[in-house]
Parts: sequence; C-alpha cells; structure tokens
Amino acid sequence: MKLYSAPVSMFGAKVEIAIIEKQVDIQVEFVPFSMKTIYEPKPDLTWQSNPKGEVPYLIDGDLTLFDSTLLFEFLEDLSPDVPLWPGDARQRAIARLLECKSDEVFFPHVTQFMPKRRANASKEDLQTARTSMRDFYVELDRILTKKEFLVYDFSYADIACYTSQFFAGFLGEGPNPEEFPVLASWKHRMEQRDSIRKVLGKMALFLRNHDMRVPDLLD
Repeated sequence: MKLYSAPVSMFGAKVEIAIIEKQVDIQVEFVPFSMKTIYEPKPDLTWQSNPKGEVPYLIDGDLTLFDSTLLFEFLEDLSPDVPLWPGDARQRAIARLLECKSDEVFFPHVTQFMPKRRANASKEDLQTARTSMRDFYVELDRILTKKEFLVYDFSYADIACYTSQFFAGFLGEGPNPEEFPVLASWKHRMEQRDSIRKVLGKMALFLRNHDMRVPDLLD
C-alpha cells in the first residue's frame, strides 16, 4: 500500500499524520515537485489515479483512492483500534464539520496568500481573505475555551485545522497568539505530538531550504 503526496501538500500532510497516529504500514512517496514548476509536468500515474490531477492519492493493489477526507475514512476503517473520529454520533458530526470547514472554507482563503496569487490579488481581495480567516480563528478559539482538543479527544479535525494553520503561518497569516491565547495553547499541545513534528518538521525543512520563512513552531 502506497500514499503519493508532495513536500508541501497540506492535504497529503493530513493523511501522513493520520497514518503515523494509527501506526498503519503504508509507504509514502512524493511525486515530482519544485518551487518553480510546482507539479508540472504531472506524471501519468497522477492523472490515472486522480482525474483532478492532484495529490494525495493512495494505491492498494487494484484499489485507488483520492481526496484526503476519503483517504482518512479508509484508514479509520482499516485501523479502528486507534480511532480519530469520536465514537458519539453528534461529536463525530461536529468533528467532520470542522474538518470540512478547514479544508473547504478556511484553506481557500489561505491560498490567496501564496506568492503568485498574492501578487495578482487586489488589496480588497486580500482583506476579504484575512477577515474570513480571522473569523475561523475566532470560532476555533471559542470552541477550545473549555477543551484541550476540538471535540474533547484528539481527532482528525485537530489534524486538519492544525495543518491548514501551519500553511497560513508560513505565509505570514497565522493567528496572533496574543489575540488568540486559547488557540495558541492548543497549537502548542498539537506540536508536542510526534506525528505532527515528524511530518510538518520535514515540510518546514523543505521550505527553509527554499528560502521560505517558516515559524519556529517545530524547532
């Protein structure tokens, strides 16, 4: 079984972290990637495995899956003894909703600050993105006021929300710890996990080697 990802894939990082947490024997291989050409040209295997031409995707014999949430659901069924969704139906729905918000609502605003997009964006576009991102930080800070993790126990929602904020951080748009102290405490707890340090520490090293400014979260 093999997961195909890339050095700076947030969605791939989510799945890598879950693999480590669940202690599943899955090999991880990075597709060709450079800071100049990004994923181009994409290998045939990528197009064959994901019609969107994106990572991550997973190949297990004659089974090929893509989409980080779907890949995680497969891992959850594959390794149920280390659950990363809550057992309670209501709490599980909340966790899934937060993971969806992180991926589909928050992260698209983060991508507005990637160098090429930022250079072509108007001041109004960037301010709209910042406002929407701050709204998400406010929501998470409120949720975490009485809990150590987003749904009491550590879950895939925590993984998703942390990785998206890690990206926001190296783009200079992470949450201000003075404004969001509860969120900052949660991030510190997340950074103590071996899975987070291993996967995102590797990503941070890659980015620093390409002259990208990365917060000293994982040093």
